[in-house]
Amino acid sequence: MAMGGLGLIALAAAMFWPGIVPGIIYGCEPGLVVVAGLLSAQWLIHQRYRRQVVFLPGFTRLKTGSSIIRAGASARILEPTTVDAPAKPRKQPHCVKTNPDKKNDNRQQP
Repeated sequence: MAMGGLGLIALAAAMFWPGIVPGIIYGCEPGLVVVAGLLSAQWLIHQRYRRQVVFLPGFTRLKTGSSIIRAGASARILEPTTVDAPAKPRKQPHCVKTNPDKKNDNRQQP
């Protein structure tokens, strides 16, 4: 919408003031050169980043005969971390009767 309005204004200026349009175009050229330079630099930076992502070294498994792998490392049984361990059930408090006398028993009798 804004570009269409700008085009109509440029068309009207070209029809009614034919001498002003070349001056406006000439005045916009330095700005267009700067914008073209900035867009070119941004494109080059983007292409460089794309190349870096494409050529990132992948994560590969080590060969089975590698000296880096410890012998018997896979046979070890690991304990689960606190994140992986299941939650421990809480113990319910037990009612311990300290006085066997029935006078101090607070339970209701049937």
